[in-house]
Amino acid sequence: MEFTYYNPVKLFHGEHKLDEVAKEIRTFGKKVLLITGGESFRKNGYYAQLEKALKKKEITIYEMSGNRTPSLERVREGIALVRKEKIDSVVGIGGGTCMDIAKTIAFGVKQQDDIWEYLTCSKEPDTMEHLPVGTIVTFPSSGSDMNGSTQITNEATGEQAGLSDVYPNFTWQNPQYMLSIGNEELTAAQLTAFVQLSLGYIGLGRSDISENITITLIKQLFEQLDKSLADPGDMDSRSILMTISAFTVNGLTTLGKKGDWCLYPINAVIQNYCDVKYKQAITVIFPYWLKLIYHGQPEITSYFHELFGVEINLRTPDEILQDGLWELFKLYDKYGIAASFSEIHEIQEDKLRLHGMVESLGEMQSIYTELTAEKVEKMILESVRGM
Repeated sequence: MEFTYYNPVKLFHGEHKLDEVAKEIRTFGKKVLLITGGESFRKNGYYAQLEKALKKKEITIYEMSGNRTPSLERVREGIALVRKEKIDSVVGIGGGTCMDIAKTIAFGVKQQDDIWEYLTCSKEPDTMEHLPVGTIVTFPSSGSDMNGSTQITNEATGEQAGLSDVYPNFTWQNPQYMLSIGNEELTAAQLTAFVQLSLGYIGLGRSDISENITITLIKQLFEQLDKSLADPGDMDSRSILMTISAFTVNGLTTLGKKGDWCLYPINAVIQNYCDVKYKQAITVIFPYWLKLIYHGQPEITSYFHELFGVEINLRTPDEILQDGLWELFKLYDKYGIAASFSEIHEIQEDKLRLHGMVESLGEMQSIYTELTAEKVEKMILESVRGM
């Protein structure tokens, strides 16, 4: 087993870390740009508390609010604002959308040309340095709080592209901020975290370290989710869920394993074609992705056995896959997660449009199987209709 592990993010965890976080932001300078989403953070009085703590440290606050999608236009606005006002740091407050916008702004400020050129890899970065950036998590799910990746949507074209290796300087997980999340939203978020953990486990190469960590995290996720659903005021269970979400894609669960990340650009096509959000797209497509890529790989066989107890001795790959998918759909049914996109809303199939969208991805290389546009299109159409 070989690996290189790197994660430079300082993690503040707990409800009484406000002063430490304000002090951390002050080390970056006297001006901060806050990227916020909906109104709940402000309505619950949390914004006022943060504002007071920052002003006490003599920090001037700028804000970009109302961010509900990781919009390229908002990123461009943020970059222009930071440059105009000579802002010292950027902090994303919310879920993956606000965190991704913040990280991308912090990176884009240091580049010479338009940020989209770098997001799409049309140009090499002028530097990998970025403005100091922090994340304050109110909706844990994506893992963006502790990884170096972003996903930004070009709303003019429908394209999605992102960065890698742009890590936050710090993140703050305050479980109190999760108490306003309803059960349905919480479940969708944590099933997203489950899928991201699963994608790490099934990476090629056996690793007792990462695989045991992943199985433990998944089992804890569902144990704590059940507690949170039974008692929405259980801050201890939500505290654990915050940490698990942050660990989904921060490198800890893939030590010694080779990842296959081509599902993520395919997922962007699914979001556009099926008109769904990231969380819906990644959870629904996951079983169909397993069906596409599974050819008896020991990593996926082990995943089915260790997580769901699927019997694997003296059984064919087809039998193992059938039982594994059955257990996965049972799990989805337990938590009210859609097993096909048609369960979310009616979708008018347009094979020509889908073909063009898949073709636009270009060459798709997978470590599991030979991917073709035809295979991907078939998988997506099956995910619309259901197995």
